[in-house]
Amino acid sequence: MSIYTKDMQKYIASEEWEIRKNKLLDFNDKCLICGSRENLVAHHNTYEHFGNEQRGDLELVCKSCHKKIHNNRLVDMRRVLIVKTDFILKNNLDTPKNTRRKLENILEHQKFFNRNKFINNFVFIDLDELYKLDTKYQINLYLYLLTILRGKSGNIQISIEKLRDILARHSSVDNNNFVHRFVMKPAKEINNKENISIATNLNRQGKNIHIKVERKK
Repeated sequence: MSIYTKDMQKYIASEEWEIRKNKLLDFNDKCLICGSRENLVAHHNTYEHFGNEQRGDLELVCKSCHKKIHNNRLVDMRRVLIVKTDFILKNNLDTPKNTRRKLENILEHQKFFNRNKFINNFVFIDLDELYKLDTKYQINLYLYLLTILRGKSGNIQISIEKLRDILARHSSVDNNNFVHRFVMKPAKEINNKENISIATNLNRQGKNIHIKVERKK
């Protein structure tokens, strides 16, 4: 289903759009995400100036990555951090305040140096959505849930010990307290937030936890 109205589709098919798009993207020649130089299209970061786009309103991406952007319900790629899955699996983030500082620094650096190289095993982090979370437990679980998504949904069964190594590497709490504090409680809090785009269902099965996550419609 197209995201454009008939009038918008007419504009996108026009020579006026081609001229404006080429002018705004004349300094780019490859996909923002994967670096491909084939099947390139323009992605709108905002529709505020639709029909009179300004510099910064557009990003150049390949058709495959453009589909991934919309499947992940992303819009403004200027506020999206792209990281390898290992970044999430190997880093426990701190308080919301320290998390914001760290991720904003990474995003600023990435704008100039580190994009155009993400092909496999990467995650989009919508920073404006992430900052709606209140605790480090919510933040770390939310980021882990993003690694499970394959398109609009995903599920995994993982041992409690392995999940501890991801979410609570330096914590000495017992398994029951870990499951409550680091997994079940923040999952419930995330699900109760209307402005978060993912929801999860967790089921403890002995020494394992089955995790299902999906994008809200």
